Amino acid sequence: MISPWALIPNLTLPRELFCKPGALAALEGLGGKRVALVTGGSSLKASGALDRARQLLERGGGKVVMESVVAKEPSEPDVRPLAEQARQLEPDWIVGIGGGSVLDAAKAMWVWYEQPEVTLAAIAKPHSLPPLRKKARLALVPTTSGSGSECSPALTLNGAQGAKQVIVSRELTPDVAILDAQLAATMPPAVTAFTGIDAFTHAQEAYVSPLATSIVKTLAVSALRALLEFLPRAYAHGDDLEARERIHVAASLAGLAQASASTGLTHALAHALGARTGKPHGLLNAAFLVPVARFNAADGARGRYDALAKDLGLASADALIEEEGRLLEKLDLAGALSAVLPAASRNGDEALAAAALQDPCARTNPRRVNDAKALAGWLQTLGAS
Repeated sequence: MISPWALIPNLTLPRELFCKPGALAALEGLGGKRVALVTGGSSLKASGALDRARQLLERGGGKVVMESVVAKEPSEPDVRPLAEQARQLEPDWIVGIGGGSVLDAAKAMWVWYEQPEVTLAAIAKPHSLPPLRKKARLALVPTTSGSGSECSPALTLNGAQGAKQVIVSRELTPDVAILDAQLAATMPPAVTAFTGIDAFTHAQEAYVSPLATSIVKTLAVSALRALLEFLPRAYAHGDDLEARERIHVAASLAGLAQASASTGLTHALAHALGARTGKPHGLLNAAFLVPVARFNAADGARGRYDALAKDLGLASADALIEEEGRLLEKLDLAGALSAVLPAASRNGDEALAAAALQDPCARTNPRRVNDAKALAGWLQTLGAS
């Protein structure tokens, strides 16, 4: 049984957070003797960042004893073998460097390295994960500006039938987070847009969540202001380091907000449709961001959106939603909904609606949603528009 205090919204932070262009150099000071590197794709190798990370760790007296490349959307079968390898090589630090999927895979590898008998089902309840840090500590270095996993006490993996499995525990908060905007400067425009909208959705849905606290709202507003101003700049001019740094930090602030207050129906639908289609998570968030905001503000939650609008210097919820639409246009994502909503949903897809309602994010939507048939009907209206 989970103690009631564990269900109170809380804010958990990394023990150390390094934040400036060039902050990757902090890897030299980790003090690890045996390091496991978890990375993704070839872009890090091509940019030289992976070699730089390895050199910094070795300069600090560490030895990279294993280096693992993980899938873009990793599942438990992808990560379990990495944990088994770690148990053989016994690293004292795990360093994840890459996009959100890579960072979550590093967290999951850490869990099964330290607690090999733990199952996803056993730790599905918040804060039910047994203690970590008996064998290793965790440092995360994001190379995209979206998930916020580098600062959050959560990880997301693909589960059965592609459904997203979200695990939340203060044990999962990294010991060290390194925010180096130079690593994000090579993101292509589409990735910049997708990951930035993911961060934007984290912040907005956390603010209007029933679990939002004043700290959550402060974090969310700060993130949203930066994303509204600087995300279009980073999208249009990838070498704009000021814009890159501002959205990189904003993504972490948004990640902290959503880790404390969760998200809502936009994320629930994105998870459900992502499991079915494999479309990028940020693109799916872009598709549902405005429709869900209108849906929520039309019945019961308008006050929350009005309050967010006021904090952002806008007149009302309507003005906020219009501003979101303009942001999507600047990112060439105004047509995201028609690009991702399958034809079946346009005729009323109750299975998709039911999958969304089973997602934990649906429980913290500010407008109560529990009828799959009604939600499917609403999806049908989106497809017809």
